[in-house]
Amino acid sequence: MQTLTPQLINAGTICVNYPDSGAAQENIENLRRQFGDHVQSVRDICDDSVDARVFIRQTEAAVRMAMRQCDAAVKQSNSQVIRYINETMCDGFLVERDNCRRAN
Repeated sequence: MQTLTPQLINAGTICVNYPDSGAAQENIENLRRQFGDHVQSVRDICDDSVDARVFIRQTEAAVRMAMRQCDAAVKQSNSQVIRYINETMCDGFLVERDNCRRAN
């Protein structure tokens, strides 16, 4: 997830600069899927080995760190980049939250 954050920022910037680019849209969608896959992988690995509360705290810490990195990038960018990054990160976090609620 840490390595995807800068890629998401760059992909969002490219989408803003080239809104009609199919390649840019495809790239952001691929990164979005990768982010979701990573969240799912972390969940799968941790389900059997970590207490749910510990896992949620660690996931929250990772998301907060990624959001801080995005905030720093956003200060140098515009609202469209914020939207691309925020949607991707929130999608992954909300999926994880829902999965944890179902597990309890």
